[in-house]
Amino acid sequence: MTSQLQGELLYVLDCINTPENYLPELGSSQADCESLIDFSMPEVSPYRFKLAYNTGTRPALSGKPLGVRRF
Repeated sequence: MTSQLQGELLYVLDCINTPENYLPELGSSQADCESLIDFSMPEVSPYRFKLAYNTGTRPALSGKPLGVRRF
C-alpha cells in the first residue's frame, strides 16, 4: 500500500509541477479576473479553485467529477 500511495503521489506531483498546469490565465484588468481571484482577502491565497485527485478508491462527491473545482 505504501508503494502504491507513493507512486500515486509522485504521479500527481509530476502532473502539477509546472506553473502553466495550475495557474489560471489572468485577464488584463481586475474586472476580467473576478471569476478567478477573490480580491477581498489580500492575506489569503486568492485563487477560488482547488486541485483534487482521485486514486479510484473514493466516488466523486455529489456526482461531480474530481479535478479542478470552484470553491
